[in-house]
Amino acid sequence: MKKRILVIGIGQLGFSLAQHLHQEGVEVITLDNDEKNIENVKNFSTLAATGDATDLDVLKELGASTVDMAIICMGTSFESSIISLTNLLELKVPHISVRAASNQKAQIFKSIGAHQVFFVEAEMGKIMAHSISRPTILHAMDLGYDLKLVEWQIPPWAHLKTIGELQLPQKYKVQVIAIRDPNHPKDPIFPNSDMILKSNYLALLIGSDRDLKRLQEK
Repeated sequence: MKKRILVIGIGQLGFSLAQHLHQEGVEVITLDNDEKNIENVKNFSTLAATGDATDLDVLKELGASTVDMAIICMGTSFESSIISLTNLLELKVPHISVRAASNQKAQIFKSIGAHQVFFVEAEMGKIMAHSISRPTILHAMDLGYDLKLVEWQIPPWAHLKTIGELQLPQKYKVQVIAIRDPNHPKDPIFPNSDMILKSNYLALLIGSDRDLKRLQEK
């Protein structure tokens, strides 16, 4: 069965989240007290409603008690986020994620019962700093325990060398998981050690942040 996700607060973050969840085949329910925001997100929603998440009756009518997850994306009103969180907990939503503007507010959300708290501004700053300091690493996913999965743009020193010649596991403790050819983006390549790396290839690497940084410094 498709996952049902409730997105509360359709600003830039909520809109982008709803759009990408919809593209991933998720059943998206959107809620915002601004009718214009809801009108904009309708094409990416199974159900889009204008209403206030601080009103328990609104959430009940929307079917919030039946969703697999709720994401509170509101960034301006701390009080509204707290009341919305409390309402969702009362409806026994199995997983609730809340946007926080500071560590202090995050601790309050957690103490009330939020299952997950995220920081948009802090994460964007981290991503920008990462892209500036490590330009050949295009995307990164934190896997926990200091492990990362990254998309690596093949640098000039590695062009036309085989994966075996680079000796990434031996020299850097980094492993090539897959290769993506931008000319055929939907067909990932699962390479062997004899594969020659072309300049336009993107490699999916796994390793610790420390070891990936060493590789980037080369």
